[in-house]
Amino acid sequence: MRLTKCNMNLLPELNGLLHDKWFDVDNLTFDELREEFRLIFGKHKALHDQYLTISGVLGYKITDSEQVGIYDIYELSVNLERRKILITGCIPISIELDVSEDFEITIHSGQPPASSMEERNE
Repeated sequence: MRLTKCNMNLLPELNGLLHDKWFDVDNLTFDELREEFRLIFGKHKALHDQYLTISGVLGYKITDSEQVGIYDIYELSVNLERRKILITGCIPISIELDVSEDFEITIHSGQPPASSMEERNE
């Protein structure tokens, strides 16, 4: 599934695919050169068999008050005017991404390919 500013009507479907899926905050990656953010997730805490990529990411900020490591996704929201994407968890966490106008959100099946993406820096 692919979401851009031109097909925001698909956002509820995208959230249906993400809601209550689990991810490990330590496995978030951001490739600053490619402007790409990646979140690996799955139905179970220990089995992450899908991943989300967001291209056109200029920077991001994580607010993680609970510090538990593994979280379930509540929703992904997009604010086109502010050029922000916000991913929130049922267990309190928020990931706020600053994006370019031509951002793209894609959900992939399977494990992500090996790449030069570095682990997040805090």
